[in-house]
Amino acid sequence: MQELRIHHFFDMLRDYGAKKEINPHDYGHSYHLIAEKIYSNKLDKIRLVISNDDVCKDCSKSEDGHCIDTISHRTDFSLKEDFNNHIDHRIMEKMKLKENEIISYEELLEKAEFYINEMDWIYEGNDPDHTEKRRENVIKGVLKTRSELNLV
Repeated sequence: MQELRIHHFFDMLRDYGAKKEINPHDYGHSYHLIAEKIYSNKLDKIRLVISNDDVCKDCSKSEDGHCIDTISHRTDFSLKEDFNNHIDHRIMEKMKLKENEIISYEELLEKAEFYINEMDWIYEGNDPDHTEKRRENVIKGVLKTRSELNLV
C-alpha cells in the first residue's frame, strides 16, 4: 500500500496523459518510482494523506516530515506544503474522501470525474490556461488507464 497525497495521484495521471517521460528528479524524491507502479498497474491500495507521503521519501526539500520548498506561481501561498495542503483538502472535499482513507486505485479512477469537473474551483487562483491544460492531460491519463484496466 502506498501513502499518497491525492494531488500526487492526479499529477501522475496528468503526466501519463501528456506522455511525459518520468525520470528521477534532482530532489531525490520517489515520484518516478510510484508513477511507474501506477503506469504498470502495480498499485492496489492507497492511503490518502494530507502530509508528506511516499513520494516525499528521500526528497532533499523534506525536513522533519515537512516540505520546505517554495512556489512562485501564486501570491497567496509561498510555501509549497501550504499550497499542497490547500489543494488536497479541496480535491478530497469534492471527491468526498477523507484523510487516511484507504481506497483502491480503481475506485479513485471511478471518482476522477469529481476532480475533473471541479478543477476550476480546486485550482482557483492558478492560471486558467494551466488548469485547462492539466484537465486535458488528466482526462487523457484517466481514459488511458481505465482502458488498460478494462474499466471502460
